[in-house]
Amino acid sequence: MNDNRETSEPLRQLLHEWRVGSTAPPRFAEGVWRRIEREQRTPESPWKALAGWFALQFARPAFATVFVAVLLAGGLTAGVFQAQDKVEHASAAQRSSYLRSVNPYFAAAQNPAAP
Repeated sequence: MNDNRETSEPLRQLLHEWRVGSTAPPRFAEGVWRRIEREQRTPESPWKALAGWFALQFARPAFATVFVAVLLAGGLTAGVFQAQDKVEHASAAQRSSYLRSVNPYFAAAQNPAAP
């Protein structure tokens, strides 16, 4: 590391002379300790704990990437199954419509209680 003494000496002198002129509000420390005690007393909700855990985990790129990949795979899988179900229903409706157009007695055979 480059230690430049000519530029750091005036800065060091200035920092040595610097003083904080403001004071803390009355009973500031007492208020801080009261808030700390209150935070320690109140139990953390499970949702808040879960959100904190996820925030810590998502800071790691590997976890975030795997999580997004798993969600994407789950969504695609659910979409494929839903599309397959809709195709089956549409295919059954088309078969039924075709059979009704070819066979006039098909509707009566499917629903014998109808007049």
